[in-house]
Amino acid sequence: MASVITPPDRTLKPRRTAWDRWSDRGFVGLTAIASLSIAVVLGALVILIAVRAWPAIRAEGLGFWVGRAWNPVAGREAFGVLPLLWGTVMSSAMALAIAIPLGLGTAIFLSEPLVPGWVRSLLGLLVELLAAIPSVVYGFWGLRVLVPLMLPWGQAIHAAWGWVPLFSTSPLGPGLLPAALVLAIMVVPMIAAISRDALLALPLDLRLAARSVGSSRWEAIAQVFIPAAATSIGGGILLALGRALGETMAIALLIGNVPQISPSIFAPASAIASTLANQFAAAKDLHIAALMYAALVLLLLTLAVNLAAMSLMARPSGGGQGARPWRQRPWQMVWCRPGVRRGCDRAMTWLYGLATLLTVLPLGAILLDVGRRGSRRLDLALFTQLPPAFGLSGGGIAHALLGSLVVVGLASLITIPLGILAGLYLAELSPHHPIAQGLRLGVNVLSGVPSILAGVFAYGLLVVNGVVGFSAIAGAVALAVLMLPWVVRTTDDALRQVPDELRWAAASVGASPLQSLIHILLPAALPGITTGILLAIARAAGETAPLLFTALNSDFFPKNLVEPVATLSVLIYNFAIAPFPAQQDLAWAAALVLIAAILLLNLIARWLSRKTTAGTP
Repeated sequence: MASVITPPDRTLKPRRTAWDRWSDRGFVGLTAIASLSIAVVLGALVILIAVRAWPAIRAEGLGFWVGRAWNPVAGREAFGVLPLLWGTVMSSAMALAIAIPLGLGTAIFLSEPLVPGWVRSLLGLLVELLAAIPSVVYGFWGLRVLVPLMLPWGQAIHAAWGWVPLFSTSPLGPGLLPAALVLAIMVVPMIAAISRDALLALPLDLRLAARSVGSSRWEAIAQVFIPAAATSIGGGILLALGRALGETMAIALLIGNVPQISPSIFAPASAIASTLANQFAAAKDLHIAALMYAALVLLLLTLAVNLAAMSLMARPSGGGQGARPWRQRPWQMVWCRPGVRRGCDRAMTWLYGLATLLTVLPLGAILLDVGRRGSRRLDLALFTQLPPAFGLSGGGIAHALLGSLVVVGLASLITIPLGILAGLYLAELSPHHPIAQGLRLGVNVLSGVPSILAGVFAYGLLVVNGVVGFSAIAGAVALAVLMLPWVVRTTDDALRQVPDELRWAAASVGASPLQSLIHILLPAALPGITTGILLAIARAAGETAPLLFTALNSDFFPKNLVEPVATLSVLIYNFAIAPFPAQQDLAWAAALVLIAAILLLNLIARWLSRKTTAGTP
């Protein structure tokens, strides 16, 4: 006798207790509170800097913006931010003038099938690793390697062309040009990565249409692909500009730190961020307020640039609607000849390859110099001993290694749970609510805040009030402000990439939102979330500026969390400017250890990201 199978009653719902309902509501409330921390941190940062700057705002007024003198000497105090603005804007503009053609050429070379795929992958990896090197290492390398190499060339140019205002100053060392060159090396990876993604995102139909009408590869790129991706490319350039405006440590080591306005690219100058880094620790009263006023100017400048970049990149690319039909101009008539067009394509291919080579060449030079000079001190004493007194040899960096682990570990304990909870709220619990959209904007804005302003915020919140003073806790809070947007954004992105079928399957078996998140969605998104956490830790480990006036420095092992503590990045900065060879050797060794740790974290993050993309978490 055939058995009769009764279909399940799909109207039945699993019984949920009051505890289940309250736990769901409590979890939603917890994630909402965590997500609001983004707005709280951003608002508190702006308000605190403005309040601390108020004495200088009241004393200097709008004249601060056009004042040409910056003199912090007591009794003769005069504060005008115009020389600092000049150095900030000019170094950034010169850097972009170098970085834009290199970055765009690299992006084209990596997005077009000009070389085998494995070569493009390797070059792309090298460009990404170039962005991972800490800024203090760039500055140290520029000060000890690049500046001595440039000095004879600069003096020869000045001797021949000194009558030109651009070369009117004889180079004596650090100045505007070496600062701009190193700054260009630092922002090229950002322009290249964003431009490459924009070009790869163009529809295949657009590429086929451009080639089907007889355009050569160069004509298609110049007349169709770049105009179609111009919005995203322009946004990437603006983001690079915001990064350049807020750069601190490389500029502090290379720009010369002389607050003056000079047309010469060889003259020393000063920037807002470098002035904050160099003068904050010794400032008092009105000087502190003036530095806070300068920090407010830098904050407004970078916020304006980053908001413009985000609004530009938020515009739809239009799938090629921005690309106008190719119109022949008189000077382009010669391109129509087949032989000339083939030669032009070959020349442009070599030009793109040269741009890519010039982009990745500094990575090899930096790794070679740091590896060669830092390996001289790779011994057991380096990892177990304290540094010697100035002028003596030997010693190690054990206290800075331990201090870095403590400060970055504390920052991670603050950031990781807070960032994951906020990302859960934005991605799953309220993804389309206007508040969530505003918080996403806040995450993007906070990620563009210069790192030194996070240190200024922690200084005004914890140090100057005597809450904890210069300490590991203050340094951890400053680093947490920088890490938070990275963790939130990657958690949000990783959860939104989880297929909707998993959500539907969880709902079909009666899983609550909390059960679905914990048992299904979070495990699926774990590789992407882990990638964001590793990248955030790598960024925090390489930061120097926020720690200069929060964790400060120490010559001893950390004893507790409420005292100044040494870190690797600050040790590199202090020993880089020391006149003693023993301390400089320790700085090279510390730079090698720091680069190795950060590159390892980035390689692990890239591996996890590739696993996630391949769908094998």
